[in-house]
Formats: sequence, structure tokens, C-alpha cells
Amino acid sequence: MAGFVIEGEPAAGMLVRLPFSASIMMTAEIDHIQYVRRPDGDVVCLCIKCASPEEVTLWDALKIKDRTIEIIKAA
Repeated sequence: MAGFVIEGEPAAGMLVRLPFSASIMMTAEIDHIQYVRRPDGDVVCLCIKCASPEEVTLWDALKIKDRTIEIIKAA
């Protein structure tokens, strides 16, 4: 996932929380972070390690775009 940080600083090991409805939420651990410099600002890439090609397909199918997501510390 790539985007701009609004508040705080994400780090490897933190969790990304993606709400889809009031009762459905997906959580994934950040494996590592990469930064991409663009003319409109630095983009933060939250890299998630997928266990299988099917998991990559699932993330792609979610079409997460133009959304604010919550990043929390792992318990």
C-alpha cells in the first residue's frame, strides 16, 4: 500500500487495520517500509508479506484506494 502519512510514523511490525463495515475488519502486519520520492511529495509504501499468490490476488481485489487507514502497534 502506498500513500501519505497524516499523523505519526509507521514502522515494521505495526498493524494496518482496514475496516470494510461496522462488523468486518482486516488486519495485516507491516513487513517493511519503503519510501518513494515524487514531485508531489514523498510516498510511504507499507509492504505486507503475503504467504501465497492467492493472498496477493486478495489484496489486489480489495481495491484500497483513496482511503484513510489506521496503523496501530502490535500487542
